[in-house]
Amino acid sequence: MGSDTCGSIRIPAAYQNLFGFRTTRGLASRSGVVPLSDTPDVAGPLARSVTDLAIMLDATVGEDPADAVTKGAGAHVPKSYADALQPGALKGARIGVLRSLFAVQPADPEGKDVYDKAIAAMRGAGAELVEVAIPGLDALLADFSTGPFEFAEDLQRYLAGHPGAPVKSLADIVGRGLHHDQLDTRLRDGLGKQDRQSPGYQVVLAKRTLVRAAADALFERERLDAVIYPTSLGRPPVIGAENIASNCPLSVVSGLPALAIPAGFTPRGLPVGLELLGPAFAEQKLLGLAYGWEQLAKPRQPPFSTPPLVAGKPPVPVQAGPRSACDMNQRRRGCMPMWRPAAPARMHRWRRRCTAATPAGRGLGLGSGRGRFWRRCCCAASGRAAPMWCLMHWRAPICRLGGYMWCFIRPLRRWGQGRPSWFSRRCRLNRAALT
Repeated sequence: MGSDTCGSIRIPAAYQNLFGFRTTRGLASRSGVVPLSDTPDVAGPLARSVTDLAIMLDATVGEDPADAVTKGAGAHVPKSYADALQPGALKGARIGVLRSLFAVQPADPEGKDVYDKAIAAMRGAGAELVEVAIPGLDALLADFSTGPFEFAEDLQRYLAGHPGAPVKSLADIVGRGLHHDQLDTRLRDGLGKQDRQSPGYQVVLAKRTLVRAAADALFERERLDAVIYPTSLGRPPVIGAENIASNCPLSVVSGLPALAIPAGFTPRGLPVGLELLGPAFAEQKLLGLAYGWEQLAKPRQPPFSTPPLVAGKPPVPVQAGPRSACDMNQRRRGCMPMWRPAAPARMHRWRRRCTAATPAGRGLGLGSGRGRFWRRCCCAASGRAAPMWCLMHWRAPICRLGGYMWCFIRPLRRWGQGRPSWFSRRCRLNRAALT
Protein backbone atom coordinates (compact mmCIF):
# COMPACT_ATOMS: atom_id res chain seq x y z
CA MET A 1 0.00 0.00 0.00
CA GLY A 2 1.04 3.56 -0.64
CA SER A 3 -0.34 7.05 -0.24
CA ASP A 4 -0.65 9.34 -3.24
CA THR A 5 -0.77 13.10 -2.74
CA CYS A 6 0.60 13.69 -6.21
CA GLY A 7 2.09 10.56 -7.74
CA SER A 8 3.55 8.60 -4.81
CA ILE A 9 1.70 5.44 -5.88
CA ARG A 10 1.82 5.82 -9.63
CA ILE A 11 5.35 7.18 -10.18
CA PRO A 12 7.09 4.43 -8.15
CA ALA A 13 4.95 1.88 -9.99
CA ALA A 14 6.04 3.29 -13.36
CA TYR A 15 9.71 3.32 -12.39
CA GLN A 16 9.60 -0.21 -10.96
CA ASN A 17 7.57 -2.06 -13.61
CA LEU A 18 4.53 -2.37 -11.32
CA PHE A 19 0.82 -1.63 -11.40
CA GLY A 20 -0.27 1.19 -9.09
CA PHE A 21 -3.82 2.38 -8.41
CA ARG A 22 -4.89 5.79 -7.16
CA THR A 23 -8.60 5.25 -6.62
CA THR A 24 -11.44 7.77 -6.71
CA ARG A 25 -11.20 10.15 -3.77
CA GLY A 26 -13.47 8.86 -1.02
CA LEU A 27 -13.51 5.20 -2.08
CA ALA A 28 -10.82 3.98 0.34
CA SER A 29 -10.03 5.05 3.89
CA ARG A 30 -6.87 6.95 4.74
CA SER A 31 -7.15 6.28 8.45
CA GLY A 32 -3.66 5.77 9.89
CA VAL A 33 -1.89 7.50 6.99
CA VAL A 34 0.29 10.44 8.01
CA PRO A 35 -1.33 13.32 6.08
CA LEU A 36 0.44 15.61 3.68
CA SER A 37 -2.71 17.34 2.47
CA ASP A 38 -6.19 16.05 3.29
CA THR A 39 -7.85 17.15 0.07
CA PRO A 40 -5.70 15.16 -2.42
CA ASP A 41 -4.43 12.37 -0.14
CA VAL A 42 -5.47 8.88 -1.29
CA ALA A 43 -4.33 5.45 -0.09
CA GLY A 44 -4.00 2.67 -2.66
CA PRO A 45 -2.12 -0.47 -3.68
CA LEU A 46 0.96 -1.20 -5.80
CA ALA A 47 1.33 -4.74 -7.11
CA ARG A 48 3.11 -6.94 -9.62
CA SER A 49 -0.16 -7.98 -11.29
CA VAL A 50 -3.66 -6.61 -11.87
CA THR A 51 -5.08 -9.61 -10.02
CA ASP A 52 -3.17 -8.58 -6.92
CA LEU A 53 -4.53 -5.04 -7.30
CA ALA A 54 -8.08 -6.38 -7.38
CA ILE A 55 -7.49 -8.48 -4.27
CA MET A 56 -6.09 -5.47 -2.43
CA LEU A 57 -9.04 -3.29 -3.42
CA ASP A 58 -11.50 -5.90 -2.15
CA ALA A 59 -9.75 -5.69 1.22
CA THR A 60 -9.35 -1.93 1.54
CA VAL A 61 -12.25 0.02 -0.01
CA GLY A 62 -15.53 1.04 1.59
CA GLU A 63 -16.84 3.31 4.32
CA ASP A 64 -14.79 4.02 7.40
CA PRO A 65 -16.22 6.06 10.30
CA ALA A 66 -12.67 7.26 11.04
CA ASP A 67 -12.43 8.96 7.62
CA ALA A 68 -15.40 11.18 6.81
CA VAL A 69 -14.50 11.43 3.11
CA THR A 70 -15.50 7.76 2.63
CA LYS A 71 -19.13 8.37 3.59
CA GLY A 72 -21.31 6.70 0.96
CA ALA A 73 -18.43 4.74 -0.56
CA GLY A 74 -20.23 1.45 0.03
CA ALA A 75 -22.65 2.25 -2.79
CA HIS A 76 -19.77 2.08 -5.27
CA VAL A 77 -18.14 -1.14 -4.07
CA PRO A 78 -18.87 -4.27 -6.17
CA LYS A 79 -19.06 -7.79 -4.84
CA SER A 80 -15.49 -8.35 -6.02
CA TYR A 81 -13.20 -6.34 -8.23
CA ALA A 82 -11.79 -9.61 -9.53
CA ASP A 83 -15.00 -10.09 -11.54
CA ALA A 84 -13.80 -7.36 -13.90
CA LEU A 85 -10.69 -9.29 -14.91
CA GLN A 86 -11.71 -10.77 -18.23
CA PRO A 87 -9.39 -11.60 -21.17
CA GLY A 88 -9.92 -9.46 -24.23
CA ALA A 89 -11.18 -6.46 -22.24
CA LEU A 90 -9.41 -4.08 -24.63
CA LYS A 91 -11.54 -5.12 -27.57
CA GLY A 92 -14.16 -2.45 -28.22
CA ALA A 93 -12.87 -0.11 -25.51
CA ARG A 94 -12.75 3.56 -26.43
CA ILE A 95 -9.65 5.26 -25.01
CA GLY A 96 -8.70 8.90 -25.41
CA VAL A 97 -5.05 9.77 -26.05
CA LEU A 98 -4.37 13.06 -24.25
CA ARG A 99 -1.44 14.25 -26.37
CA SER A 100 -0.86 17.43 -24.39
CA LEU A 101 0.54 15.23 -21.61
CA PHE A 102 3.01 13.40 -23.88
CA ALA A 103 5.60 16.19 -23.77
CA VAL A 104 8.65 13.98 -23.29
CA GLN A 105 11.75 15.75 -21.98
CA PRO A 106 14.07 16.63 -24.90
CA ALA A 107 17.07 15.28 -23.01
CA ASP A 108 15.36 11.97 -22.32
CA PRO A 109 13.29 10.92 -25.37
CA GLU A 110 13.69 7.15 -25.01
CA GLY A 111 10.20 6.63 -23.59
CA LYS A 112 8.42 8.03 -26.64
CA ASP A 113 8.91 4.91 -28.74
CA VAL A 114 7.69 2.75 -25.86
CA TYR A 115 4.49 4.82 -25.52
CA ASP A 116 3.83 4.71 -29.26
CA LYS A 117 4.34 0.94 -29.43
CA ALA A 118 2.03 0.37 -26.46
CA ILE A 119 -0.72 2.48 -28.01
CA ALA A 120 -0.32 0.65 -31.32
CA ALA A 121 -0.53 -2.70 -29.52
CA MET A 122 -3.76 -1.66 -27.78
CA ARG A 123 -5.20 -0.59 -31.11
CA GLY A 124 -4.18 -3.93 -32.59
CA ALA A 125 -6.02 -5.71 -29.76
CA GLY A 126 -9.28 -4.07 -30.81
CA ALA A 127 -9.31 -0.91 -28.71
CA GLU A 128 -10.39 2.34 -30.34
CA LEU A 129 -7.88 5.06 -29.50
CA VAL A 130 -8.80 8.62 -30.36
CA GLU A 131 -6.92 11.89 -29.96
CA VAL A 132 -8.55 14.13 -27.33
CA ALA A 133 -7.82 17.43 -25.58
CA ILE A 134 -8.96 19.45 -22.57
CA PRO A 135 -8.87 23.16 -23.47
CA GLY A 136 -6.79 25.25 -21.08
CA LEU A 137 -5.59 22.22 -19.13
CA ASP A 138 -2.07 23.57 -18.51
CA ALA A 139 -3.43 26.70 -16.86
CA LEU A 140 -5.92 24.71 -14.79
CA LEU A 141 -3.18 22.43 -13.46
CA ALA A 142 -0.81 25.28 -12.57
CA ASP A 143 -0.46 26.11 -8.86
CA PHE A 144 -2.88 23.36 -7.91
CA SER A 145 -1.41 22.26 -4.57
CA THR A 146 -3.44 22.52 -1.37
CA GLY A 147 -0.44 21.38 0.70
CA PRO A 148 0.79 24.85 1.76
CA PHE A 149 -2.67 25.58 3.18
CA GLU A 150 -3.41 22.21 4.80
CA PHE A 151 -0.23 20.42 5.80
CA ALA A 152 0.52 22.03 9.19
CA GLU A 153 -3.07 21.79 10.38
CA ASP A 154 -3.59 18.24 9.14
CA LEU A 155 -0.34 17.01 10.67
CA GLN A 156 -1.16 18.61 14.02
CA ARG A 157 -4.56 16.90 14.05
CA TYR A 158 -2.92 13.57 13.24
CA LEU A 159 -0.34 13.95 16.01
CA ALA A 160 -3.06 14.93 18.49
CA GLY A 161 -4.56 11.48 17.91
CA HIS A 162 -1.29 9.89 19.05
CA PRO A 163 -0.68 11.07 22.63
CA GLY A 164 2.64 9.21 22.82
CA ALA A 165 4.15 11.01 19.83
CA PRO A 166 7.47 12.74 20.65
CA VAL A 167 6.38 15.87 18.75
CA LYS A 168 3.12 17.79 18.71
CA SER A 169 3.22 19.84 15.53
CA LEU A 170 5.14 20.78 12.40
CA ALA A 171 6.53 23.82 14.22
CA ASP A 172 7.84 21.48 16.90
CA ILE A 173 9.61 19.32 14.30
CA VAL A 174 11.21 22.26 12.50
CA GLY A 175 12.06 24.17 15.67
CA ARG A 176 13.95 21.20 17.09
CA GLY A 177 15.67 20.39 13.81
CA LEU A 178 14.14 16.91 13.58
CA HIS A 179 14.04 16.84 9.79
CA HIS A 180 16.33 16.24 6.84
CA ASP A 181 18.08 19.25 5.35
CA GLN A 182 16.53 18.64 1.93
CA LEU A 183 13.05 19.01 3.45
CA ASP A 184 13.81 22.27 5.23
CA THR A 185 12.37 24.64 2.63
CA ARG A 186 9.29 22.53 2.07
CA LEU A 187 8.54 22.18 5.78
CA ARG A 188 9.12 25.86 6.48
CA ASP A 189 6.73 26.73 3.65
CA GLY A 190 4.13 24.75 5.56
CA LEU A 191 4.69 27.03 8.55
CA GLY A 192 3.72 30.12 6.61
CA LYS A 193 0.70 32.25 7.37
CA GLN A 194 -1.42 30.43 4.76
CA ASP A 195 -4.23 28.22 6.02
CA ARG A 196 -7.72 27.14 5.04
CA GLN A 197 -9.00 30.70 5.58
CA SER A 198 -6.57 32.21 3.08
CA PRO A 199 -8.01 33.61 -0.17
CA GLY A 200 -5.52 31.54 -2.17
CA TYR A 201 -6.99 28.36 -0.75
CA GLN A 202 -10.38 29.13 -2.25
CA VAL A 203 -8.74 29.74 -5.62
CA VAL A 204 -7.12 26.29 -5.52
CA LEU A 205 -10.40 24.62 -4.57
CA ALA A 206 -12.17 26.44 -7.40
CA LYS A 207 -9.60 24.99 -9.84
CA ARG A 208 -10.46 21.50 -8.62
CA THR A 209 -14.10 22.10 -9.48
CA LEU A 210 -13.22 23.36 -12.96
CA VAL A 211 -10.86 20.47 -13.74
CA ARG A 212 -13.40 17.90 -12.57
CA ALA A 213 -16.10 19.47 -14.74
CA ALA A 214 -13.78 19.54 -17.77
CA ALA A 215 -12.76 15.91 -17.31
CA ASP A 216 -16.36 14.75 -16.85
CA ALA A 217 -17.36 16.66 -19.99
CA LEU A 218 -14.55 15.00 -21.95
CA PHE A 219 -15.63 11.49 -20.96
CA GLU A 220 -19.25 12.22 -21.86
CA ARG A 221 -18.57 14.10 -25.09
CA GLU A 222 -16.14 11.54 -26.50
CA ARG A 223 -17.88 8.51 -24.96
CA LEU A 224 -14.62 7.36 -23.42
CA ASP A 225 -13.91 4.42 -21.15
CA ALA A 226 -10.55 5.89 -20.17
CA VAL A 227 -7.92 8.49 -21.04
CA ILE A 228 -4.29 7.44 -21.48
CA TYR A 229 -1.05 9.40 -20.99
CA PRO A 230 2.46 8.75 -19.60
CA THR A 231 2.82 8.51 -15.85
CA SER A 232 6.23 10.18 -15.92
CA LEU A 233 8.11 11.88 -18.73
CA GLY A 234 11.73 11.12 -17.91
CA ARG A 235 14.06 8.62 -16.36
CA PRO A 236 14.08 8.18 -12.58
CA PRO A 237 15.78 11.12 -10.87
CA VAL A 238 18.81 10.57 -8.68
CA ILE A 239 18.25 10.41 -4.94
CA GLY A 240 17.71 13.88 -3.57
CA ALA A 241 16.57 15.43 -6.86
CA GLU A 242 13.06 16.64 -7.52
CA ASN A 243 10.99 14.69 -10.01
CA ILE A 244 9.73 17.50 -12.23
CA ALA A 245 8.65 15.35 -15.19
CA SER A 246 5.40 13.92 -13.87
CA ASN A 247 1.76 13.87 -14.97
CA CYS A 248 0.47 13.39 -11.45
CA PRO A 249 -1.83 16.47 -11.19
CA LEU A 250 -4.74 15.49 -13.49
CA SER A 251 -6.00 12.68 -11.26
CA VAL A 252 -5.18 14.64 -8.10
CA VAL A 253 -7.02 17.83 -9.05
CA SER A 254 -10.01 16.07 -10.62
CA GLY A 255 -10.35 13.44 -7.90
CA LEU A 256 -10.76 10.75 -10.59
CA PRO A 257 -9.18 7.28 -10.48
CA ALA A 258 -5.90 6.62 -12.28
CA LEU A 259 -4.17 3.28 -12.78
CA ALA A 260 -0.48 3.18 -13.70
CA ILE A 261 0.43 0.25 -15.94
CA PRO A 262 3.86 -0.98 -17.15
CA ALA A 263 4.26 -0.03 -20.81
CA GLY A 264 7.66 -1.56 -21.55
CA PHE A 265 11.37 -0.78 -21.30
CA THR A 266 13.69 1.75 -22.87
CA PRO A 267 16.77 0.55 -24.79
CA ARG A 268 18.84 0.97 -21.63
CA GLY A 269 16.42 -1.26 -19.71
CA LEU A 270 14.52 1.33 -17.68
CA PRO A 271 10.81 0.63 -17.06
CA VAL A 272 8.27 3.04 -18.56
CA GLY A 273 4.68 3.48 -17.37
CA LEU A 274 1.41 4.69 -18.85
CA GLU A 275 -1.61 5.87 -16.90
CA LEU A 276 -5.29 5.14 -17.44
CA LEU A 277 -7.65 7.81 -16.07
CA GLY A 278 -11.30 6.90 -15.72
CA PRO A 279 -14.62 8.45 -14.69
CA ALA A 280 -15.50 8.62 -10.99
CA PHE A 281 -15.79 5.18 -9.36
CA ALA A 282 -14.89 3.40 -12.62
CA GLU A 283 -12.30 1.23 -10.87
CA GLN A 284 -13.74 -1.97 -12.31
CA LYS A 285 -13.47 -0.68 -15.87
CA LEU A 286 -9.89 0.46 -15.39
CA LEU A 287 -8.95 -2.89 -13.85
CA GLY A 288 -10.48 -4.67 -16.82
CA LEU A 289 -8.53 -2.56 -19.32
CA ALA A 290 -5.31 -3.03 -17.36
CA TYR A 291 -5.90 -6.77 -17.19
CA GLY A 292 -6.49 -6.90 -20.94
CA TRP A 293 -3.20 -5.05 -21.47
CA GLU A 294 -1.39 -7.33 -19.04
CA GLN A 295 -2.58 -10.46 -20.87
CA LEU A 296 -1.69 -8.95 -24.23
CA ALA A 297 1.75 -7.47 -23.54
CA LYS A 298 3.04 -9.44 -20.53
CA PRO A 299 4.86 -6.25 -19.51
CA ARG A 300 6.00 -7.38 -16.08
CA GLN A 301 9.61 -8.58 -15.94
CA PRO A 302 11.31 -9.45 -12.66
CA PRO A 303 14.51 -7.55 -11.85
CA PHE A 304 17.71 -9.10 -13.15
CA SER A 305 18.76 -9.78 -9.56
CA THR A 306 15.67 -11.85 -8.78
CA PRO A 307 16.58 -15.57 -8.73
CA PRO A 308 14.27 -18.03 -10.51
CA LEU A 309 11.85 -20.12 -8.49
CA VAL A 310 12.81 -23.71 -7.69
CA ALA A 311 9.82 -26.03 -8.10
CA GLY A 312 7.55 -23.02 -7.62
CA LYS A 313 9.23 -21.92 -4.42
CA PRO A 314 11.90 -19.34 -3.56
CA PRO A 315 15.45 -20.74 -3.64
CA VAL A 316 17.31 -21.43 -0.43
CA PRO A 317 19.08 -18.25 0.72
CA VAL A 318 22.83 -18.19 0.15
CA GLN A 319 24.70 -18.15 3.44
CA ALA A 320 27.17 -15.32 3.23
CA GLY A 321 28.14 -12.48 5.48
CA PRO A 322 30.60 -9.64 5.75
CA ARG A 323 33.87 -9.85 7.57
CA SER A 324 36.31 -7.04 8.04
CA ALA A 325 39.81 -6.46 9.21
CA CYS A 326 38.43 -4.56 12.15
CA ASP A 327 35.31 -4.11 14.19
CA MET A 328 32.19 -3.00 12.27
CA ASN A 329 32.00 0.04 14.54
CA GLN A 330 35.30 1.22 13.09
CA ARG A 331 34.00 1.59 9.52
CA ARG A 332 33.79 5.30 9.92
CA ARG A 333 37.53 5.37 10.41
CA GLY A 334 38.09 3.69 7.08
CA CYS A 335 37.93 -0.10 7.43
CA MET A 336 36.72 -1.61 4.18
CA PRO A 337 34.31 -4.55 4.55
CA MET A 338 35.63 -7.80 3.14
CA TRP A 339 33.46 -10.63 1.84
CA ARG A 340 33.94 -14.32 2.31
CA PRO A 341 34.62 -15.94 -1.10
CA ALA A 342 32.05 -18.49 -2.26
CA ALA A 343 34.76 -20.44 -4.13
CA PRO A 344 38.08 -20.06 -2.25
CA ALA A 345 40.26 -21.72 -4.89
CA ARG A 346 39.00 -19.44 -7.64
CA MET A 347 39.36 -16.37 -5.47
CA HIS A 348 42.93 -17.28 -4.60
CA ARG A 349 43.72 -17.48 -8.30
CA TRP A 350 42.39 -13.95 -8.73
CA ARG A 351 44.42 -12.83 -5.78
CA ARG A 352 47.63 -14.22 -7.24
CA ARG A 353 46.95 -12.65 -10.62
CA CYS A 354 46.15 -9.25 -9.14
CA THR A 355 49.18 -9.32 -6.87
CA ALA A 356 51.54 -10.42 -9.60
CA ALA A 357 50.24 -7.98 -12.18
CA THR A 358 50.00 -4.84 -10.09
CA PRO A 359 52.92 -2.38 -10.20
CA ALA A 360 55.06 -2.02 -7.14
CA GLY A 361 53.16 -0.70 -4.16
CA ARG A 362 55.98 1.43 -2.76
CA GLY A 363 56.45 -0.43 0.45
CA LEU A 364 53.07 -2.17 0.55
CA GLY A 365 54.63 -5.51 -0.30
CA LEU A 366 52.43 -6.21 -3.31
CA GLY A 367 55.19 -7.22 -5.67
CA SER A 368 56.19 -5.84 -9.03
CA GLY A 369 54.02 -6.30 -12.06
CA ARG A 370 53.41 -5.59 -15.69
CA GLY A 371 51.69 -2.71 -17.45
CA ARG A 372 48.06 -1.95 -16.86
CA PHE A 373 46.66 -5.30 -15.93
CA TRP A 374 45.01 -3.66 -12.93
CA ARG A 375 42.27 -2.37 -15.25
CA ARG A 376 41.35 -5.83 -16.45
CA CYS A 377 41.61 -7.13 -12.92
CA CYS A 378 39.42 -4.63 -11.15
CA CYS A 379 36.92 -4.26 -13.96
CA ALA A 380 36.64 -7.83 -15.21
CA ALA A 381 33.22 -8.36 -13.68
CA SER A 382 31.72 -4.99 -14.58
CA GLY A 383 33.02 -4.78 -18.14
CA ARG A 384 34.23 -1.21 -17.64
CA ALA A 385 37.75 -0.01 -18.29
CA ALA A 386 38.09 3.59 -17.08
CA PRO A 387 39.72 4.13 -13.68
CA MET A 388 36.86 6.31 -12.41
CA TRP A 389 34.32 3.65 -13.32
CA CYS A 390 36.47 1.13 -11.50
CA LEU A 391 36.18 3.24 -8.40
CA MET A 392 32.47 3.84 -8.75
CA HIS A 393 31.74 0.19 -9.33
CA TRP A 394 34.26 -1.43 -7.02
CA ARG A 395 31.68 -3.11 -4.83
CA ALA A 396 30.16 -5.38 -7.46
CA PRO A 397 33.32 -6.73 -9.14
CA ILE A 398 35.44 -6.80 -6.02
CA CYS A 399 32.82 -8.66 -3.99
CA ARG A 400 32.61 -11.20 -6.77
CA LEU A 401 36.35 -11.57 -6.77
CA GLY A 402 36.53 -12.23 -3.05
CA GLY A 403 37.10 -8.72 -1.73
CA TYR A 404 40.73 -8.24 -2.78
CA MET A 405 41.66 -4.66 -3.50
CA TRP A 406 45.19 -4.75 -4.94
CA CYS A 407 43.90 -3.59 -8.31
CA PHE A 408 43.16 -0.13 -6.95
CA ILE A 409 46.61 0.70 -5.66
CA ARG A 410 48.15 2.00 -8.86
CA PRO A 411 45.61 4.75 -9.74
CA LEU A 412 45.05 5.72 -6.13
CA ARG A 413 48.74 6.08 -5.43
CA ARG A 414 49.02 8.27 -8.53
CA TRP A 415 46.08 10.46 -7.45
CA GLY A 416 47.65 10.68 -3.98
CA GLN A 417 50.82 12.17 -5.56
CA GLY A 418 53.12 9.57 -4.05
CA ARG A 419 51.72 9.65 -0.54
CA PRO A 420 50.01 6.54 0.86
CA SER A 421 46.36 7.04 -0.01
CA TRP A 422 43.39 6.21 2.21
CA PHE A 423 42.58 3.17 0.09
CA SER A 424 46.21 2.10 0.02
CA ARG A 425 46.34 2.00 3.79
CA ARG A 426 43.14 -0.02 3.83
CA CYS A 427 44.60 -2.39 1.23
CA ARG A 428 47.62 -2.97 3.41
CA LEU A 429 45.43 -3.56 6.44
CA ASN A 430 43.08 -5.90 4.61
CA ARG A 431 45.91 -7.78 2.93
CA ALA A 432 47.43 -8.48 6.34
CA ALA A 433 44.08 -9.73 7.60
CA LEU A 434 43.55 -12.08 4.67
CA THR A 435 47.02 -13.63 4.41
